[in-house]
Amino acid sequence: MPNKPKSEAQGIQLSYRYRIYPTPEQEKALAFEFDACRYVYNHFLHLRTESWEECVNESYDPKAKAMGNIPSKELTALKNSCLDEDGNLWLKQADSTALGYSTKNLDAAFDNFFRGIKQGQKIGHPRFKRRFDSAQSYKTQGGQLLGTYPDGSPAKLILKGMGKTPVPSPLPEEHPLRTVRWQYVCLPKVGKVRVKVHRIPEGTFVATAVARTASNKYYVAVNVKDAAPKPVPAGHGEVGITFGASHWVTTSDGEQIDLPERMDRLQRRKAIAQRDLARKQKGSQNFKKQKRKEARVEEKIANIRKDATHKLTRELVDSYDVIASRNMGSSDMMQHKTEATKNLPKKVQRALNKKTADGNFFEFNRQLAYKSAWANRAFVEVPNDTPTAQVCSRCGHEELVLAKDLRPKWTCSECGAQHDRKANGAQNVLEAGKDILAKQERSFVTKAKKSRTKKRAK
Repeated sequence: MPNKPKSEAQGIQLSYRYRIYPTPEQEKALAFEFDACRYVYNHFLHLRTESWEECVNESYDPKAKAMGNIPSKELTALKNSCLDEDGNLWLKQADSTALGYSTKNLDAAFDNFFRGIKQGQKIGHPRFKRRFDSAQSYKTQGGQLLGTYPDGSPAKLILKGMGKTPVPSPLPEEHPLRTVRWQYVCLPKVGKVRVKVHRIPEGTFVATAVARTASNKYYVAVNVKDAAPKPVPAGHGEVGITFGASHWVTTSDGEQIDLPERMDRLQRRKAIAQRDLARKQKGSQNFKKQKRKEARVEEKIANIRKDATHKLTRELVDSYDVIASRNMGSSDMMQHKTEATKNLPKKVQRALNKKTADGNFFEFNRQLAYKSAWANRAFVEVPNDTPTAQVCSRCGHEELVLAKDLRPKWTCSECGAQHDRKANGAQNVLEAGKDILAKQERSFVTKAKKSRTKKRAK
């Protein structure tokens, strides 16, 4: 379905992510916040799971109303009843807004779960959060960015939207905030933490999220709304996109783009790190050290993949007015149920699965969707069951034999045109996307005519 472009006056939602460098004492304070939020989440999840099991035993009706939100008085009662070994109410020492966001996250998880039941989607039941997970996060309301102006006077930016003046978006070049040297972020119950600010958050502040990655790095994310999208150059032409294992992205113009070669070298380093990790005793100090080493390699791979995806999607949105992409699900492709891949050797299937997982096709289309909406471009996803690779883009003849093999090049038996499999599929994706856009435009015109007819009749 194509995107409905969002007007610039309405603004967009953004998240500014900064690296923070807490001291050992601040790391303990952050760990306490992680533990408190996880405890609250798991406590109410346990209560709701029991209620859900009772509903299932009594033949749950999918059309029934979903569970309501967790009342704040239940959270207050929990904070007044949890005692530590010394008899102190330890939950009261945590950030209250962070605990409130934990209950909201659980409410959202159950809303998605019941929506999946009603719509037949594969959305699992919410799961408990584990204590020993390397990656932890929590969300809070508030915080401050602290810095100094060039003359040495202090500067403060309150990261709270309620009752506060938002930062202008876009921020003028001569604005005083551009001259501030930001040094610290002040987090509730944690204090002033050293931060590296590379961009000034623009818009109305909503919330702040703190996260610790598996490689033991800390980040803070400032969420804003009503931000102005950046201006983009005038686009021209249209393009179709398809994905694959041999080449990451293939366009209807015949261009083939692969992931950076650095990923292959890092994948070999990752395999060595995983092999060394398997030889360590689980739970030992050497096991934890090696696990962090493996996490650092995985983080580098993820960053390279993310950077390549953002750069390529930005280039496509800036260059074209109409973008059509193939809606390819990685999980379905890795099942190998098609005639072309189900009889391949297991080693070849594992290699294809690895290439498919590295391609992050869903994330690529997600970025194309919101970036196209910000730039007022037309973006459409062609359904996965649409025949594209085995259909001749010149005469429309369908070579059914191609569905049983993976030959990269083929010749049409009707018109004799020679095709590259992926480039031909990208051209067919573009034509199918244009047909979908035309149908939707006709539907929009028909609805507008009916609406005008009803108004005239009244």
